[in-house]
Formats: sequence, structure tokens, C-alpha cells
Amino acid sequence: MKTFEEVNLLGTKFHKIEHRCPQWVSNIGLEWLSILLTEPQRLWKRYIIGNPLFFYRFLREQFLKQLR
Repeated sequence: MKTFEEVNLLGTKFHKIEHRCPQWVSNIGLEWLSILLTEPQRLWKRYIIGNPLFFYRFLREQFLKQLR
């Protein structure tokens, strides 16, 4: 397991971020699901509410552009 010591990125500090999923899960693009299952209370709003809301707003904007 790889561990990154303190990283300061855009003013946000992360301490000891660990890769939490097996390599094969990461290779098929489901690392987000693995992380959600390991930290549901911290990330459920981002993945369950935030992502669909983003796609809804994006598709709505694309649709409105076509009507103009």
C-alpha cells in the first residue's frame, strides 16, 4: 500500500492518504466505489447527490443551448 505524507494542494492538507483499493479495481475505473464503501459518511453526498446533480445541470445546459 502506498502512503503519501502531508501534501498541501490548493490550500487543502491531506495527511497520509492511502490507496484503498486493489489495483484491478482501479484499472477498471471503480476506485471511487471502493473509496465510497470504505468512507460512506464522508463521501456519500459527493457521489450519491453531487454527481447526478452535476450531470443533470450539464445536460440541461446542453439542451437549452440547442433551443437557442
